[in-house]
Amino acid sequence: MPLPLILPALQTCILLTGLLPTGSFARVAFDTESLVNRMQAAYAAVEDYRTEVEIKVYSIDGSKNSKKFLYTFKKPDRIRLDFEQPHPGMIVVYPDKNGKVVIQPSGWILFFKLHL
Repeated sequence: MPLPLILPALQTCILLTGLLPTGSFARVAFDTESLVNRMQAAYAAVEDYRTEVEIKVYSIDGSKNSKKFLYTFKKPDRIRLDFEQPHPGMIVVYPDKNGKVVIQPSGWILFFKLHL
C-alpha cells in the first residue's frame, strides 16, 4: 500500500486509541514492544472508520493551499478518498480488482476511470 495513504490512517489510529503517553516524552518511559503490541490490538479492534481530513499549507509569501477530503478505511485493505478541495467530486479508491489505484474524476469526464 502506498505510504502516503497509510500515514493518515496510522496517525488517526494512534490519536483515537490513546496509545501515546500523556505529558512530556522525556518524563515517560515506555518500551517499543509494548507500544507495538498495543497498536496491533487497537488495529485488530477496528473494522472500518471514516474521517474528514483538511490539510492547510501556508507559504512565506502569504498564500495558502488547502486540501479537504473524506478518508474511508475498511478492512482488510480498502481505502477511499472523496475529495472536496481542490478537485470536488473526484474519488480515489485503492485497490481495484487488479490491485491498482482507481481515480474517477468529477465533472463532464465522470465516465473516465484512470487505473494507476
